[in-house]
Amino acid sequence: MNPETLMGLAIDYSRKIDPHLVHPNPRVGTAFLSDCGKLILGAHKIYGGDHAEIDCLKKIRSRSLCPSKGVWAVSLEPCSHRGKTPPCVDALIDAGIRQIFIGATDPNPLVNGKSIVRLRENGVEVSEGVLEERARNLNSEWHFAHENQRPYIILKLATSLDGAFFSENGQSQWITGKAARKESHKLRAQCDAIVGTVKSVESDQAKMNVRYGFERHLRKQPDLILLSRGHRWLKEGVPSDHPCCADQCREVVVQKVANFEAFFRELYTESGIIKVLIETGPELIHTLLSRGLFDELCWFKSSKILGGRGAGRISALNEGNLPGLELDCVEIRGLQQGDIFLRFKRKLN
Repeated sequence: MNPETLMGLAIDYSRKIDPHLVHPNPRVGTAFLSDCGKLILGAHKIYGGDHAEIDCLKKIRSRSLCPSKGVWAVSLEPCSHRGKTPPCVDALIDAGIRQIFIGATDPNPLVNGKSIVRLRENGVEVSEGVLEERARNLNSEWHFAHENQRPYIILKLATSLDGAFFSENGQSQWITGKAARKESHKLRAQCDAIVGTVKSVESDQAKMNVRYGFERHLRKQPDLILLSRGHRWLKEGVPSDHPCCADQCREVVVQKVANFEAFFRELYTESGIIKVLIETGPELIHTLLSRGLFDELCWFKSSKILGGRGAGRISALNEGNLPGLELDCVEIRGLQQGDIFLRFKRKLN
């Protein structure tokens, strides 16, 4: 079996794991081919549980095989630091492994090539970059955040067919149907934090949490960050009886932002946020679109036409002042009640 085939098995096995269950950790898969032709697969299956390498080691030993008598493939560089679990690189070295193929280097500053150095210092033959693109795609947001020092940013829009966020009388609930709202909660569940505005949350009495059953897979609800230029909540905090405060385990923060680039950097450096969902009205969406501060655009369009001059729309789209944005449409789906889901990603330079 060649290295690419073995790595492909490790990657495919890790793809079976629900990313919600390991979040905020990355998905990782491992494959071991013994000298007698036995194949053992391992994966990181739940946050706080065994990492892929340990899962594989336990299976190898339970089958009375020797982890040093065979070749290994792991989709992401083994961890070299102690977190919820001990360093995997130590376990592999202690097991006496002799040869390992690694898909992608771990961009986490706590690792970032350190394990590869340690393995080689201990006489292990290491081959890097085996099916690297496929391995990186397993955890593309993880790689992006660590390499760019800011979270992967998703802009979520829910508008009428003619692009209105709300009608002339200011009503915004509900432009889209139940199926679209369920998809929106699935998006929320994939993120570490949700960013909105005090104005929209207060006017809609919005909970801004994960529901529709997706919350069952979460360790905790995504943090909620509400932006405001001068609302009383900046000084007083969010009232404890507001719907968005119902979950006592989540953090709800109100803050004023002068520099959005710095704001997103701090989300990563200070709070370790890898992926953030922007869920708000046209004004903030306009600001982020105009500055090119997003990586993915998820647009729910209803079959309703609201019309009216007073209906809220994204002025950046009408004024044509976007900074030469190029997007790839990666998904189009029809939803129940006539809604459409469109997903775009920024083109890489």
